[in-house]
Amino acid sequence: MKILAILVLLSIQTAINSKVDTTNYYSTLSSNSETEINKILKLLETEENTLTNKAYRGALIAKKADFANFPAEKLKLFRIGVDLIELAVKEKPENVEFRFLRLVIQEKSPGIVGYKDNLQEDKNIIYKHFSTLSTPLKLAIKDYAKNSDIINNANLK
Repeated sequence: MKILAILVLLSIQTAINSKVDTTNYYSTLSSNSETEINKILKLLETEENTLTNKAYRGALIAKKADFANFPAEKLKLFRIGVDLIELAVKEKPENVEFRFLRLVIQEKSPGIVGYKDNLQEDKNIIYKHFSTLSTPLKLAIKDYAKNSDIINNANLK
């Protein structure tokens, strides 16, 4: 019981110390601003290297590949980002936010990179657990669903 209490306190402390709030993060992820992405990445690099931090950095790095000038650079950034997201999902497959981040990157990734294998699985997990998510994450998912071919707002309950 004491261990559980300590873990809860550590989680709360990490959330309090976080310089990146969920709303700001998802606003940046959905933007087309390399400057904003770099700004959030710098903040994340100063924080504890948690699974959430890795997933957040992974999605931003994968998105940052869009701004690279050369195909090899694009692929390198994309793979670094994907590896971080996949690490987080592998460690905590029940984490809906990690699944959402993976879905976002997979849906937007070009078919040539072959990163679209988990779209349906992740969509189903998001739908199943949507009601249990935090309000900022629910809002981010609903906002994303407006332009998604995979997630439909009507199924988010």
